[in-house]
Amino acid sequence: MTTTTAKPDLFWSERGAIGCATPGHAPFPGTDTFFFERWRRITPREAAAFAREVGRRPSCETCDAIARNA
Repeated sequence: MTTTTAKPDLFWSERGAIGCATPGHAPFPGTDTFFFERWRRITPREAAAFAREVGRRPSCETCDAIARNA
């Protein structure tokens, strides 16, 4: 069995919500929600700035909730 350590791409909305590329965790690119809430991919530079400001790396809110409830 092969395991991967690559994390899915992270996206965030203009409102500050963070989701990953896993289906259902962020709106699908091209949908009205993705467009109107201005979702976009988090760049490595933005992730580093987020980590300095907040004290942790950005992470998917849905993945975090699943992990907490497991």
